[in-house]
Parts: sequence; C-alpha cells; structure tokens
Amino acid sequence: MDKRIEELLFTIKELVSIYRQKVFPELLNVYNKNKDVNGKVEFRKCSKVDQEKIKLAAYYLKKIKDIIAVKVLDASGNPSKESKDMIENIKSIVQNDDTINSNDCITVSEKINKKTVNVSFKMKASEVFQITGRGIVAIGMINKGHIQVGDEVTVINQSKKKKAIVKGIEKYRQLLDEAYEGEDVMLLLGNLNKEDIKVGCMIEKYV
Repeated sequence: MDKRIEELLFTIKELVSIYRQKVFPELLNVYNKNKDVNGKVEFRKCSKVDQEKIKLAAYYLKKIKDIIAVKVLDASGNPSKESKDMIENIKSIVQNDDTINSNDCITVSEKINKKTVNVSFKMKASEVFQITGRGIVAIGMINKGHIQVGDEVTVINQSKKKKAIVKGIEKYRQLLDEAYEGEDVMLLLGNLNKEDIKVGCMIEKYV
C-alpha cells in the first residue's frame, strides 16, 4: 500500500479514537448541560469552557471530513484503486462510529445556534509584503487561538473587512500545517490585494 495512504489511514484511526474516547464524552456533557426544551444549544449562552469544547469537537470533525475528501491520484490523474479502497475503509470507520453519527449529539449542526460571531483566532500584522504570483504575506505573533492551512480569515483594515484564505504557514523557514497562540509566524494569504492589508491590521478567524 502507498505510504501516503497508510499515513492517512493511520491518522483517521487516531483521530476517530481520540474523538470517541475523549472529545465526544465531554461534548455530550456540554450538550446535556446546555440544551433547551427543544433539545437545542445556543452557542453564545454556553460558558467559555464549554464553547472551547464545542470548537474542539468541530476541529476534529473537520479534520476527519478533510481526510475523507482526500484522493490519491494515479499516473493518469484519476483516483487510484488504493485511494478508493482507503476512502471506503475510512468511511466505514466513521459511519460505524455512533459518537460521530449520533443524532443525540451536539455535533448535529442544526442543534447549535451560532448566530453570534466568536473570534477563534487573532493576529496583528507587524510586517506585510507581496510575493508575485503567490499572494500577500503577513508576519506577526498569534494573539489568540490557532490557525491552519485552508482556513478562511478576515483582514480588518480600519473599518474595511476583507476575507482571505490561508495558503501557507511558515515559522523560522519551516512550513507548517497549523500554528498556535504565542507563535511568531508568516501567513501566506490568498484572495487578497496589497491595498487590502497594511502593518497594524488585525487578522481574525470567526466561528
């Protein structure tokens, strides 16, 4: 089996195991503690601790879904047989896991009211420059939360807001998949023009 496929399969099993054994039990407690008479939970009314547990569960589920969406291509550019087999294996792991598919769980999206915007990531741009053909780079220290490649962020330039996509993360010339609070990083931002961001602008991610 292709090494990449083996790694993906190992990763999904690890994620599902952690979710089942640690994340889901805490999430279920949050749901039972905060649900209203209609069985729904209003995110903004939960304590900060409970909100973090909800966000953690969402993070794990996104990771799981992202891996399910991966397709390893053959030389012709089509999904390889091993890739298809891996995806079916992963789907069976996920579909047979009651904690992920539980209708009694807060992870069912319609049971969470997230109308209130919550900032899950914040960074102030201390340096900004453009790489021709690639995008805008913002350098700064992460003040809050964590960020990962592929996340959508909002750049706040005075009263103007502009959405961008994190195309890359770099720290000390090392490429990263994600970064956390307190780290000094470079973010490569797509869908952004030079005039949309300057030194001092805040970069935020909302949930």
